[in-house]
Amino acid sequence: MINQFDNFLVQFNMSGKKPFKDVYLPQNQALLNIYTIVSANSRILNVNDQGIMKEYKVDLYQTQYLNILYRIQDDTDFKPAYRIEFTDNLIKEYFFFSLRKDTIRQKNYRSEKPVHDLLTVDLCLRTDLNKQEQENVITMRNIMTQMNTQFNQSLTNLNNEIDALKIQIDEDVFKLYKLTPNEITEIKNN
Repeated sequence: MINQFDNFLVQFNMSGKKPFKDVYLPQNQALLNIYTIVSANSRILNVNDQGIMKEYKVDLYQTQYLNILYRIQDDTDFKPAYRIEFTDNLIKEYFFFSLRKDTIRQKNYRSEKPVHDLLTVDLCLRTDLNKQEQENVITMRNIMTQMNTQFNQSLTNLNNEIDALKIQIDEDVFKLYKLTPNEITEIKNN
Protein backbone atom coordinates (compact mmCIF):
# COMPACT_ATOMS: atom_id res chain seq x y z
CA MET A 1 0.00 0.00 0.00
CA ILE A 2 2.95 2.33 0.49
CA ASN A 3 3.54 2.37 -3.29
CA GLN A 4 -0.08 3.34 -3.82
CA PHE A 5 0.37 6.07 -1.19
CA ASP A 6 3.49 7.32 -3.00
CA ASN A 7 1.52 7.56 -6.24
CA PHE A 8 -1.17 9.65 -4.55
CA LEU A 9 1.44 11.95 -3.03
CA VAL A 10 2.77 12.69 -6.51
CA GLN A 11 -0.72 12.98 -8.03
CA PHE A 12 -1.85 15.48 -5.36
CA ASN A 13 1.50 17.31 -5.08
CA MET A 14 1.87 16.28 -1.43
CA SER A 15 5.58 15.43 -1.53
CA GLY A 16 6.77 18.38 0.54
CA LYS A 17 8.19 17.50 3.93
CA LYS A 18 6.88 19.43 6.91
CA PRO A 19 8.73 18.68 10.16
CA PHE A 20 6.47 16.86 12.57
CA LYS A 21 7.35 19.36 15.29
CA ASP A 22 5.67 22.07 13.15
CA VAL A 23 2.48 20.01 12.92
CA TYR A 24 2.16 18.59 16.41
CA LEU A 25 2.28 21.64 18.65
CA PRO A 26 0.39 20.91 21.88
CA GLN A 27 0.29 24.62 22.71
CA ASN A 28 -1.40 25.47 19.38
CA GLN A 29 -4.97 24.22 19.85
CA ALA A 30 -6.15 25.73 16.55
CA LEU A 31 -3.56 23.73 14.61
CA LEU A 32 -4.39 20.55 16.52
CA ASN A 33 -8.07 21.10 15.69
CA ILE A 34 -7.27 21.39 11.99
CA TYR A 35 -5.50 18.02 12.12
CA THR A 36 -8.28 16.57 14.34
CA ILE A 37 -5.83 15.81 17.13
CA VAL A 38 -7.33 15.48 20.62
CA SER A 39 -4.78 17.31 22.73
CA ALA A 40 -6.15 16.10 26.06
CA ASN A 41 -5.60 12.47 25.11
CA SER A 42 -2.40 12.92 23.09
CA ARG A 43 0.95 13.35 24.62
CA ILE A 44 4.62 13.67 24.07
CA LEU A 45 6.38 11.12 26.18
CA ASN A 46 10.14 10.94 26.70
CA VAL A 47 11.86 12.57 23.71
CA ASN A 48 14.77 13.88 25.78
CA ASP A 49 16.58 10.56 25.95
CA GLN A 50 20.30 11.29 25.91
CA GLY A 51 21.16 8.29 23.76
CA ILE A 52 21.73 8.09 20.05
CA MET A 53 18.68 6.88 18.12
CA LYS A 54 19.05 3.45 16.61
CA GLU A 55 15.66 3.34 14.90
CA TYR A 56 12.06 4.42 15.17
CA LYS A 57 8.75 3.02 14.02
CA VAL A 58 5.21 4.26 13.59
CA ASP A 59 2.34 2.04 14.71
CA LEU A 60 -1.41 2.26 15.00
CA TYR A 61 -2.59 1.59 18.53
CA GLN A 62 -6.16 0.62 19.27
CA THR A 63 -8.49 2.45 16.91
CA GLN A 64 -7.81 6.10 17.53
CA TYR A 65 -4.11 6.32 18.41
CA LEU A 66 -0.96 6.70 16.39
CA ASN A 67 2.22 5.77 18.25
CA ILE A 68 5.74 6.81 17.40
CA LEU A 69 8.26 4.61 19.16
CA TYR A 70 12.03 4.73 19.22
CA ARG A 71 14.97 2.64 20.32
CA ILE A 72 18.39 3.92 21.30
CA GLN A 73 21.62 2.09 20.58
CA ASP A 74 22.38 -0.84 22.86
CA ASP A 75 18.72 -0.99 23.91
CA THR A 76 16.47 -3.87 22.89
CA ASP A 77 13.09 -2.32 23.66
CA PHE A 78 11.22 0.41 21.83
CA LYS A 79 10.09 3.35 23.97
CA PRO A 80 7.06 5.47 23.17
CA ALA A 81 7.83 9.02 22.07
CA TYR A 82 4.37 10.20 21.00
CA ARG A 83 0.88 8.83 21.41
CA ILE A 84 -1.53 10.89 19.38
CA GLU A 85 -5.30 10.57 19.34
CA PHE A 86 -7.28 11.66 16.29
CA THR A 87 -10.99 12.21 15.89
CA ASP A 88 -10.80 11.68 12.12
CA ASN A 89 -9.70 8.18 11.08
CA LEU A 90 -8.74 9.30 7.58
CA ILE A 91 -6.32 11.88 8.94
CA LYS A 92 -4.89 9.35 11.40
CA GLU A 93 -4.33 6.90 8.52
CA TYR A 94 -2.72 9.63 6.44
CA PHE A 95 -0.33 10.49 9.29
CA PHE A 96 0.45 6.79 9.66
CA PHE A 97 1.40 6.34 6.00
CA SER A 98 3.15 9.68 5.75
CA LEU A 99 5.29 9.33 8.87
CA ARG A 100 5.96 5.70 8.05
CA LYS A 101 6.99 6.43 4.48
CA ASP A 102 10.70 6.54 5.29
CA THR A 103 10.58 3.35 7.36
CA ILE A 104 9.13 0.91 4.84
CA ARG A 105 12.08 0.27 2.60
CA GLN A 106 14.53 -0.41 5.44
CA LYS A 107 12.13 -1.99 7.94
CA ASN A 108 12.53 0.84 10.45
CA TYR A 109 14.15 4.21 9.96
CA ARG A 110 17.74 4.07 11.14
CA SER A 111 19.70 7.01 12.41
CA GLU A 112 22.84 8.11 14.20
CA LYS A 113 21.28 11.24 15.66
CA PRO A 114 20.19 12.20 19.15
CA VAL A 115 16.62 11.16 19.91
CA HIS A 116 15.39 14.73 20.27
CA ASP A 117 16.79 15.81 16.87
CA LEU A 118 15.27 12.94 14.98
CA LEU A 119 11.83 13.13 16.56
CA THR A 120 11.53 16.91 16.35
CA VAL A 121 13.37 17.74 13.11
CA ASP A 122 13.76 14.73 10.82
CA LEU A 123 10.34 13.12 11.30
CA CYS A 124 8.19 14.70 8.58
CA LEU A 125 4.60 14.80 7.39
CA ARG A 126 4.04 14.89 3.63
CA THR A 127 2.13 18.01 2.60
CA ASP A 128 1.85 20.56 -0.17
CA LEU A 129 4.04 23.28 1.26
CA ASN A 130 2.29 25.89 -0.91
CA LYS A 131 -1.14 25.24 0.61
CA GLN A 132 -2.74 26.25 3.88
CA GLU A 133 -3.20 23.60 6.58
CA GLN A 134 -6.96 23.33 5.96
CA GLU A 135 -6.41 22.70 2.25
CA ASN A 136 -3.84 20.00 3.02
CA VAL A 137 -6.25 18.29 5.41
CA ILE A 138 -8.90 18.17 2.67
CA THR A 139 -6.33 16.64 0.32
CA MET A 140 -5.28 14.14 3.01
CA ARG A 141 -8.89 13.02 3.37
CA ASN A 142 -9.25 12.72 -0.41
CA ILE A 143 -6.12 10.61 -0.68
CA MET A 144 -7.16 8.25 2.10
CA THR A 145 -10.73 7.99 0.79
CA GLN A 146 -9.42 7.01 -2.64
CA MET A 147 -6.91 4.58 -1.13
CA ASN A 148 -9.64 2.98 0.98
CA THR A 149 -11.93 2.72 -2.04
CA GLN A 150 -9.20 1.05 -4.09
CA PHE A 151 -8.34 -1.26 -1.21
CA ASN A 152 -11.98 -2.26 -0.72
CA GLN A 153 -12.38 -2.89 -4.45
CA SER A 154 -9.23 -5.02 -4.47
CA LEU A 155 -10.49 -6.91 -1.43
CA THR A 156 -13.87 -7.50 -3.10
CA ASN A 157 -12.13 -8.75 -6.25
CA LEU A 158 -9.91 -11.05 -4.18
CA ASN A 159 -12.91 -12.43 -2.27
CA ASN A 160 -14.70 -13.07 -5.58
CA GLU A 161 -11.64 -14.95 -6.87
CA ILE A 162 -11.50 -17.00 -3.65
CA ASP A 163 -15.20 -17.86 -3.95
CA ALA A 164 -14.71 -18.93 -7.57
CA LEU A 165 -11.72 -21.08 -6.58
CA LYS A 166 -13.73 -22.74 -3.79
CA ILE A 167 -16.44 -23.65 -6.30
CA GLN A 168 -13.83 -24.99 -8.74
CA ILE A 169 -12.17 -27.05 -5.99
CA ASP A 170 -15.53 -28.49 -4.93
CA GLU A 171 -16.33 -29.43 -8.53
CA ASP A 172 -12.91 -31.05 -8.98
CA VAL A 173 -13.35 -33.06 -5.75
CA PHE A 174 -16.83 -34.18 -6.83
CA LYS A 175 -15.40 -35.38 -10.14
CA LEU A 176 -12.42 -37.05 -8.48
CA TYR A 177 -14.67 -39.08 -6.19
CA LYS A 178 -17.26 -39.61 -8.94
CA LEU A 179 -20.10 -38.39 -6.76
CA THR A 180 -23.67 -38.60 -7.98
CA PRO A 181 -25.87 -35.49 -8.23
CA ASN A 182 -27.76 -36.61 -5.10
CA GLU A 183 -24.51 -37.00 -3.13
CA ILE A 184 -23.34 -33.56 -4.30
CA THR A 185 -26.65 -32.00 -3.24
CA GLU A 186 -26.42 -33.67 0.16
CA ILE A 187 -22.85 -32.38 0.69
CA LYS A 188 -23.78 -28.84 -0.38
CA ASN A 189 -26.76 -28.78 1.97
CA ASN A 190 -24.64 -29.73 4.99
